[in-house]
Amino acid sequence: MYSSWRWQKEFIDHKMYATLPLVPTGTYVMYPLKDMVAAMIFVQDHTKRTDVILSETTAGNYLPVYSGNSVYVGHANTIATEQKEQIVKEFFSGRMGVGGARTFLAQNNLHYVFFGPQEREGGGVTDLSTVYPFLREIYRNTMIRVYAW
Repeated sequence: MYSSWRWQKEFIDHKMYATLPLVPTGTYVMYPLKDMVAAMIFVQDHTKRTDVILSETTAGNYLPVYSGNSVYVGHANTIATEQKEQIVKEFFSGRMGVGGARTFLAQNNLHYVFFGPQEREGGGVTDLSTVYPFLREIYRNTMIRVYAW
């Protein structure tokens, strides 16, 4: 037991001092950032469990666990994950157009948009409501915005 505890502690200590990406993707095993957890708790407290959230894959992996909501894309076992990832990138880059984005959200029963570091990094958009004016910001902290529509 003691040696296992030491090994796990060392593993975490090395990750804290390493230069891993801010948001873990792929096979990185990291704890979610405090701002991400705070935003997911907001989602948990202010949405119905049947509401579906749009995000990139990292938040898509954490959201079901922390908030209890379903997501459009998350784990690599998501049905049609490659196609969905491309659509999500198009949405978050702002290239979908207002009509296309509204149709996409409606057709896929998406109620909220979770917008954090990974969602921002692909398209350079800092505020989705400037690209998609029908989105209404309902939560914000230093890293994450949550939009409803």
